[in-house]
Amino acid sequence: TPFGRIKNEKSIKKIKLKDIKDYYNNYSPSVSSLIVVGDIEREDLLSKLTFLNNWKSKDISIPLDFDFPESNETEIYLLDKEGSSQSFIIMGHISDKFDVDGDFFKSQIMNYPLGGGMSGRFFLNLREDKGWTYGANSMFMGSSYFRNILSNYDEEKVYISDIKKVINWYNILQSVGMIFLEKKVKKIKSKKVKK
Repeated sequence: TPFGRIKNEKSIKKIKLKDIKDYYNNYSPSVSSLIVVGDIEREDLLSKLTFLNNWKSKDISIPLDFDFPESNETEIYLLDKEGSSQSFIIMGHISDKFDVDGDFFKSQIMNYPLGGGMSGRFFLNLREDKGWTYGANSMFMGSSYFRNILSNYDEEKVYISDIKKVINWYNILQSVGMIFLEKKVKKIKSKKVKK
């Protein structure tokens, strides 16, 4: 995939000198960018980079079509770490591909009140209100190839019922929206106060 592979001791030992040389030889000005930030004038900078004029360009083919598996059904992966003092849950699904000012950008803006830190609904509901977790947040990840939305939280012991509660709350939030759900909760709480 465009994201490479998960590295471990076994996979690192498989890397040969030829692999490193091939990787090095695959660099070219045609697929490279040089970004400089600092207190320097353009002309001063260019005079120091004249050695790059000798860098010969070559055609580099970057694969764009990847065979990602289809995600039709919900799948659960459990990783048991013996002796771990707490659990960490990550849930995700496909969303929009990366863009600068389109749907992905709007999703990033929307995510601030949803799960962007301690003032996000995830944190306020799952930690502050329910006390189910130490921390909870959400984020959007996107690129030219792949995109997803991830929500995560952690706690000492996790049961199936805990996961069901979070998924159920998330589905309600997704179907009716944050504002509608909060108005409904405020209405119920105000009725209880009046009684």
